[in-house]
Amino acid sequence: MSLSLCPRCGTPLTTSSRIGLVRCESCDFIPGVTALDEKAPAVAVETLLPLIIPVQRDIMFSGTLTPRARSLYYSGLSSLDRGDVGTALDHFEDALAIQPDFVDAHLAIARASSDIKRQREHLSAVIAYAPGNAEALRLWMLVNGDLTPEEAARAASNHMPAIHQAEQPVTTETQVLLCKVCGGHMTVDEENGHAHCRFCGNEAKPSKRREIGARALGMALISRKAQPERWIISERLLHCNQCGAERTIPATTLSMSCPFCGSTHVIQQDAAHSFIRPDGMISFRLNERDAVEAIKRALKAPLEKIAGFFDDNRVKSGIVEGTYVPFWVFDVTVDIRRVVSSEQKSGFRGSGFAPVTTREEQLTDALFNLPICGLKPLPKKMSRQIADYAFDEVMPYDPQLLAKYPAALYDVDFDAASLSARGDASQRMREKHRSTTYDDDKAINVSTSVRSMTFSLLLLPVFAVTLNERDGDVRPAFVNGQTGTVALGKARKRK
Repeated sequence: MSLSLCPRCGTPLTTSSRIGLVRCESCDFIPGVTALDEKAPAVAVETLLPLIIPVQRDIMFSGTLTPRARSLYYSGLSSLDRGDVGTALDHFEDALAIQPDFVDAHLAIARASSDIKRQREHLSAVIAYAPGNAEALRLWMLVNGDLTPEEAARAASNHMPAIHQAEQPVTTETQVLLCKVCGGHMTVDEENGHAHCRFCGNEAKPSKRREIGARALGMALISRKAQPERWIISERLLHCNQCGAERTIPATTLSMSCPFCGSTHVIQQDAAHSFIRPDGMISFRLNERDAVEAIKRALKAPLEKIAGFFDDNRVKSGIVEGTYVPFWVFDVTVDIRRVVSSEQKSGFRGSGFAPVTTREEQLTDALFNLPICGLKPLPKKMSRQIADYAFDEVMPYDPQLLAKYPAALYDVDFDAASLSARGDASQRMREKHRSTTYDDDKAINVSTSVRSMTFSLLLLPVFAVTLNERDGDVRPAFVNGQTGTVALGKARKRK
């Protein structure tokens, strides 16, 4: 079914049954994906991609669909079968004029139209009405060049990336934090948060300010599925360009000081491209002395004093280490269904009570800046206790700001963290929307469904504290390096 002419070779464009988008069968030009100045590939048609997204025959719309919109949609499909694309698009547009949230009609236009602007317009409408629609997200990424046709084909199939475990330490590319004037070691000023040289005082030029982007969870999952393989790294090999020393470092290390020459190295990426770089960070507002004072105040709490009556848990010494800890920070939009019921005497089967629905509400709410710790060694309960960060102080990630305190890499990936965020957001929304006061004879039932999620990877300041008690026990504690909030762990016997 001819739609228009290829702007690169003049051949009529067609709607490909293989990739679900407009494509030139002669030179493989795809509107919105292939650049006009790219050289046409010399690839036989028989070797092109398998089917990605067929034209949807069954209506998948989950809402209430009017009979007229349904009829127009099927009329559009019939026109496509006859090769009459213009009439088909008119039918789909007429269906949308009746029901603008009819996502199947938006998708049909995006697949059949040869106009990239029109494709993007209708795909963005689908994502607005149904943010989790995997087909729309995949097509959106394809037409915007975020996925190659090969990657889109893998993402649309049952393909899952092959998982490989690196048997040897993986080489890394690092940035060395040295003064550009005298070559001295850098640090970070506690007052203004700027990186400067310890020796000559030269202040490093801050990185160019930029917006901190948020990734759509659905698109991130599609990108991951589209990759042919993933590497699991347990160790990396760090080569110091200053003194030539090489050493093996754990996979959860993002920055560290060379033990031989003292230069600070920040990992940019490894040879396997196995991790996501941070998007932003919050600087330390407290120092080690502040963290010690916060611990002392927490140990004077009433429950801590009571515990001291039964066990000699007085602190003999402690170790305080500041670290930038990776957190996945989510924004979650939730659809909520709230049913308010009252009880009245049942006239049937005895004198029991039967619930009677008095009101049903459908609404959408959102939860912003929900932090999920990306490090397994930091217990989930304790990470939540210190997660009261003021996220309005988030700044773009700047490796130079790691000159004083080291930073860790995540070992909890975004997909696993999203499951925790989904559960936390749903629980908080149920509690929030169940709290409305009603008479005692009314009950509120709240159900939730996560509509969409976006996330960023942030480095957040944490003091990890080890308390050595007089009775020989060791007790962990963590302090929020921005607010001073303390989480005290349970004492354990020294190994």
